[in-house]
Amino acid sequence: MHHYAVSGEANASFWVPSAGRISNLFVTCDSAVSAGTHTVTLRKNGANTALACVLSGGTASCGDTADAVDFVPGDDLNLRVVNSKSAQAPSCRGIASLTASGGSAPHDDVITLHTDAEAPTDGQFCGMNVAAGNTATTCTSPTAADVAILMPNAGTLTGLAVQLNSKPGSGRSETFTVRNLTTGVDTGLGVTITSGVQGNTTTTCTSSCAFSAGDRLAIRFNRTGSVVSKTRSLTVSYTGAGSIVASRRAHFASGTSYGGYHLALDTTTPGTAAVTMDRPAQLQNLYVHSTTAPTSSFTVTVCSGPTSPPSCSGPRPRCTVGTGSTTCSDTTGVVTVATGDYVEVQVQNQGDTSGTVGFSVELVDAH
Repeated sequence: MHHYAVSGEANASFWVPSAGRISNLFVTCDSAVSAGTHTVTLRKNGANTALACVLSGGTASCGDTADAVDFVPGDDLNLRVVNSKSAQAPSCRGIASLTASGGSAPHDDVITLHTDAEAPTDGQFCGMNVAAGNTATTCTSPTAADVAILMPNAGTLTGLAVQLNSKPGSGRSETFTVRNLTTGVDTGLGVTITSGVQGNTTTTCTSSCAFSAGDRLAIRFNRTGSVVSKTRSLTVSYTGAGSIVASRRAHFASGTSYGGYHLALDTTTPGTAAVTMDRPAQLQNLYVHSTTAPTSSFTVTVCSGPTSPPSCSGPRPRCTVGTGSTTCSDTTGVVTVATGDYVEVQVQNQGDTSGTVGFSVELVDAH
């Protein structure tokens, strides 16, 4: 989850608030594995599962649509990459289908965040600000807007799971609370991790659980005891809105960049940020938010197609943030993708390096 080649399984594992099933694993890399193999495997509670695929023979992608893995809250989940006789180290993205246990019903959608080792202070915010050259998000922002997660459709918050890479020490605790920045209200969705336990989950939101299209969410961090450095994984679940392809990063002053699911916009080569779709879907309801008005107007386009790099032309979700504005949206443009199609988001530069820019686009089952 948002890590590649990180050392230590505890630093890459995450929880999901409610039980479910993971299937349809697809992995896409920015370059082909032409010698040796890279085997990507879903792990649960420190053991390999059957859900896996192998990159080899000059391929840049692989998939497993035959296997499925059920899990319950508190199960440690992560993807393991084993390199056998390969000198290559491509940057890869994985995507999978999430359904309810048994695979017979939809699961709540999720937003996942994962930090590097950090020592946040009391009152800082966790969210989606991905640094250039990295894949981890953060819990050390003093400003909630700089890490805000855009929601592309209306929905309801249903759960929160937080896991640390190790237990807090004696006299320490960490509390995580989802806040709606657009309404300026803390929601009734939060968890506290006390000394002696490594994580906590809840499927109860007591107040202000509904959000509107375009609302921005962040997670406030509070602690008792001394500051400690840990990796932290956070998973927010919700219903009503579909899955989201989203990211946020610092403004950039020149060129055109590409991003995808939680990927920093630091690649200028089309196709190298693309993810492969795990199911037929519609991409719709594009929202863009900048914390400061850009020096130059910029356009954000959802790119998709059966080959990589995917097409950014023709009818599809697209909007432009003007120099006097900080937001744009496209709630009418729709593009349909098939299983195995490539998707990435093209972002033109903002002409300056002040503030952050984020986007999100809703991914719903094709109909």
